[in-house]
Amino acid sequence: MNRNLSILTILLMLLAAGAAGCIGGDGESERIYVDDTGRTIGVPATVTTVVSLSPANTEILYALGLSDGIVGVTEFCNYPEAALAVEKVGGFSTVNVERIIELAPDIVFGEAMHESVAEQLSQAGIPVFMTKGVDFETVMHDITVIGDIVGKEQEAQDIIDDMARRTAAVTAQTEGLETRMSVMYLLWNDPIMSAGDGTFIHEIIEKAGGINIAGDIGTSWPMLDMEYVIIADPDVIVLAPHGSSGVSVEELLADPTWASISAIKSGYVFELENGDTILRAGPRIVDALEDIYSFLPSTIKVTDDTGVSFTFSSPAQTVVSIAPSNTEILYAIDAGDMVMGVTEFCNYPEAALAVEKVGGFSTVNVERIIELDPDVVFGTSGHEAVRDQLAQAGIPVILFKATDIDRVYDNIRTVGNVMGLKAEARDVVSDMMERMDAVSALVENQDELKTVFYMLWNDPVMSAGPETFIHAVITAAGGINMASDSTTSWPMYDRETLIVRNPDVIVLAPHGSSGVTRDQLMSDPDYATIEAVRTGDVYELADGDTILRAGPRIVDAVEDVYGMLYG
Repeated sequence: MNRNLSILTILLMLLAAGAAGCIGGDGESERIYVDDTGRTIGVPATVTTVVSLSPANTEILYALGLSDGIVGVTEFCNYPEAALAVEKVGGFSTVNVERIIELAPDIVFGEAMHESVAEQLSQAGIPVFMTKGVDFETVMHDITVIGDIVGKEQEAQDIIDDMARRTAAVTAQTEGLETRMSVMYLLWNDPIMSAGDGTFIHEIIEKAGGINIAGDIGTSWPMLDMEYVIIADPDVIVLAPHGSSGVSVEELLADPTWASISAIKSGYVFELENGDTILRAGPRIVDALEDIYSFLPSTIKVTDDTGVSFTFSSPAQTVVSIAPSNTEILYAIDAGDMVMGVTEFCNYPEAALAVEKVGGFSTVNVERIIELDPDVVFGTSGHEAVRDQLAQAGIPVILFKATDIDRVYDNIRTVGNVMGLKAEARDVVSDMMERMDAVSALVENQDELKTVFYMLWNDPVMSAGPETFIHAVITAAGGINMASDSTTSWPMYDRETLIVRNPDVIVLAPHGSSGVTRDQLMSDPDYATIEAVRTGDVYELADGDTILRAGPRIVDAVEDVYGMLYG
């Protein structure tokens, strides 16, 4: 054999082995990663237990759904609440290495500055992956890599997608602004300390549409004198929360030393509700971005689900809703007092019943809406003709077309943005997501998922396929929608097909609106052989509106359906 060819063959074999991962002594593949500090580490093929040495990594791990595998965290890991119950292995700089070795986790996640700990644990055979998130891009990269290490690749992608979508919603408002407000983040009052380039705070201010007055000083945590602040004259001042900046909003507004500054004169001094979000390199940095953006007065730009863009010079003060789902969103974000008109079908919440009616879904009274002259109208796809008529009267009509739960979140944020209630909208979405995560955690514990048939109508048999909320709800609740393979959103079936497909659970539209009641279906001999009928797993929704309306109550439907399947 040619000697050079032989050497080349060996090298290629070694490279292939490296690409596939090294083989450990136990015969399992060891995966190779490079952390943010440039260290190369080997990770077991399967990771089931981890220790986190930083609050940011703890938040990432919980967001990935690895709660059961976290065996140790630091004393400062206070979010989510479940982290408080996990064994503490010291503080950020006072790590109990001996205890971690006793816990014998598959891997430890630390941050830069944990080099000494990493060296000690590596000698004990415990790999340490260190993160060093300094910007949004690095945080998203770290979430992706950590997700890969712990076997939560899809969960990591879902987190990244949500972060990217929410960030884009803010930057769509701020990119290309002709005028930007100058912003000062007051980390500490005496001496004055702020945040410069190379920090999340700086990037968040920039993305939110501001100009960081400490952004070009050349250090991450600059100390400023009062003369510098007076000359910089920030338009907006943001304080760390709960007086942790050394001064409250009220104290700063009353301090004569600061009286000449524009932010003080205009009253644009704000305090973050939670300072951890702006300091931790985890998923909640987008919460901080949304908070800072809500502090900065700016032009409001939105694009609706039909691709039409709108620009508002200020938040809307009056609104008409021509869809029940939008009415529910408006009331959920505390905009009920601004609602001037709704449709005849807007029956939730109860307060909506007292609002003037402007027709039905397809019989909108355009003339009356023009007389009311609202700042904005919210509709859904199917209202294009109404939009065009109202546009001639100078009334913007924003149309939504949500077919999945993520789009509902986006629509709620859009309504909050237009109405000047961004923080309220964010709180509604956060609550929805928290409840959805709770259901997802329960679904993960189910050994076998059940097949579900949603009976929208009985004769002929009609169900809900892809691109419908019903499908999204069934899937989120841990069911397998029998109609998921349909090529249409509202497929028709013959009874024989339903019998052959034999679903585990049948869900009926409420109050007999499916054309049949639960008792009638259970006693119908044609359905007697179906598994759901034999086991009594035939249910009727208490409120069908929750599963059909693209609003906050969609989570109610998910919780209800999960209870039917596995409760």
